[in-house]
Amino acid sequence: MRRCLLLSIILCALFVLSMFGWVHSKESQVSVSGVLFLTIVNFPRANAMGDCVINLVDEEAALYNPGILGLFHLNKILGVSFPNNTKWLPELAEDVQVNSYSVSGGLSSKLLWKNWKSKLTFSLALAYSNLKIDYGTIACTNESSNVVSYFNPVEKADNYTIGAGVEYYVRLGIGYTYKKINSRLGPSRRSGTGEANAYDLGVMAEFPLFDIIQYQIPLDQSNKYFMKFALTPSVAYVRANKGDDIYYINVAQSDPLPKMSRTGISVNGAVKIKNSTLACFTLTKETQKDLVGKSFKVKKNGYEFGLLGVFYVRGGRFKDDPPDRNVKTSGYGISLNGLVSWLFTLDRIHIKNDLLEHIVKSLDVSYDQAKYSGDVLSNTKFVKWGFSF
Repeated sequence: MRRCLLLSIILCALFVLSMFGWVHSKESQVSVSGVLFLTIVNFPRANAMGDCVINLVDEEAALYNPGILGLFHLNKILGVSFPNNTKWLPELAEDVQVNSYSVSGGLSSKLLWKNWKSKLTFSLALAYSNLKIDYGTIACTNESSNVVSYFNPVEKADNYTIGAGVEYYVRLGIGYTYKKINSRLGPSRRSGTGEANAYDLGVMAEFPLFDIIQYQIPLDQSNKYFMKFALTPSVAYVRANKGDDIYYINVAQSDPLPKMSRTGISVNGAVKIKNSTLACFTLTKETQKDLVGKSFKVKKNGYEFGLLGVFYVRGGRFKDDPPDRNVKTSGYGISLNGLVSWLFTLDRIHIKNDLLEHIVKSLDVSYDQAKYSGDVLSNTKFVKWGFSF
């Protein structure tokens, strides 16, 4: 059984290592971290945009940047990212899957107090999210190579996030995530399970330039319809997986968690008719650094173009430094919120209750899809449904 446990740990570690390129050439170091699944991005919108994840305000984003949670709930009450199963490295295996989901709730001052007129708005939110990798079924054999049993190695992290947001001309979000990590890589809970606790710290700031300038172009004499513009640069930073070492059998043989930092910048622009989007774009860049071996870096670039706030096309690329991988990414998305916004703009919906009007205006059901091309990651596909209001 000890041989079976050791083999499963080696296979699982190498499987994740091959995905991230942590196994380099002779000139570079091999990562000594455990539970490397914590570095996986399973977020189709981000996957399509070169894995740039920490500048995207979305239902699932708190899983990767807890600072986004407060920003998301400046205008939202509830956000749900439904479980999405991803076949991991389908070119190498058939039964390895990554699964993630999240649910969050929060309130802002302008929703709590009906007569809130101040330009200062703040929010507080809580979220639960889960990230899991299932390595499929592994057979245990005896010394004669006969199969004596089967088991299913699984690693997962339960994440509990608190985030706060504030808006006063600029928007700032900060957050903290506590992670409870469980790694079961052997047939016996006693000998094949490792547990650890960790935490993430994240921050994001947005600078909505045209909200400050308030520039708009009338489209009719009554000024009922007008064109306006949005240009919002943002910066974000995350320190992830700070915490205890993890071990399985002997505490003296423990491994550090995959501590890392992510630094991102982005710019979002849009042309709007009243509050409805006619066309928009997002450009983003991110750098991910290994803080354990201090020799591994991933450089990411991504873009998104949208039409009517409904249809989105995305693309990007990420590569290692040293340049062992160069992966191209692509995908698309569909959002109901753009359609809802246009119905209000064209006076097709009239709601007198303030709370109900807010819920309907912010209602969104989204579908996102992404795909990797290149290296061992080829044909890895991602799909997600999201819901929020």
